[in-house]
Parts: sequence; C-alpha cells; structure tokens
Amino acid sequence: MSREIDGRQKELTHQVHREILLRCMEEVKNLTPILICSMKIYIQIHDEGRRQRICLTDKRADKFAQCEL
Repeated sequence: MSREIDGRQKELTHQVHREILLRCMEEVKNLTPILICSMKIYIQIHDEGRRQRICLTDKRADKFAQCEL
C-alpha cells in the first residue's frame, strides 16, 4: 500500500498536497502498531473477563446445588 501511495504522491502536481499525503502516511505508519497492540490488549482483557464470569457462574451454580441438597 505504501508503494501505491509513494507512486500517487509523485503524480500530485501541488506540493502542498504531496506534503499532506506524506504526512498522513507517516501518521498511519506510526499509529498502526499502536492500534494493533491496543486491539490485542482489548481482546486479552475481554477473554479474561469472560473466563472470570464463567468461573463465577459455575461457583454460584455449585452453591445453589449444595443448598438444594
């Protein structure tokens, strides 16, 4: 994708537009790893929360089963 953008920036006739495109591309290159890392952390937290809810639900079910006996 960056090759396509590099090719496109060479086609642009206005220097200002070229600079804007390059600046935005640099921002994307810098922010992409942060986005990926953030998504991984979110998924890990979400999975851990799900595991804890399942464990808590199982414990409650066991307590209710013991109370019924």
